[in-house]
Parts: sequence; C-alpha cells; structure tokens
Amino acid sequence: MLEDINNHAYWLKPGESYSDDLEITKLFDLSHPGEYKVWVSKELLSRHPRPEDTVKSNAVTVVVQP
Repeated sequence: MLEDINNHAYWLKPGESYSDDLEITKLFDLSHPGEYKVWVSKELLSRHPRPEDTVKSNAVTVVVQP
C-alpha cells in the first residue's frame, strides 16, 4: 500500500472534474510478468475520518507479458 504521495486538496463545483498523472512504475515493481490491478483511493478532508469518507477509483487491470 502506498501512503499519500500527493497531499493536495482540490475543491470542485458540481459538474467539474480533475485529473492527474501518476507513473506507477516509479512506485511499484512491474518488471515481472503477470496481471496487476491498480486503483487509487483518497481519504476526504474531515476532522473525524470514517471509512465512508474515502473515495476509490475504478480498478484498471495491467497485464505485463513475458
């Protein structure tokens, strides 16, 4: 598990979106063939965080061929 590598807050209005790039090969060793599932999650800003205050992206499957 990777802990908070990018600690920025972005306030969005309804209908707005934000995207960012993250080079996962700098964070994880994908040099071995196999299937990897990748997703990101972020705890929302809160004085008293609860599990439901965490947002999670859809998973992406990455297949590394030999």
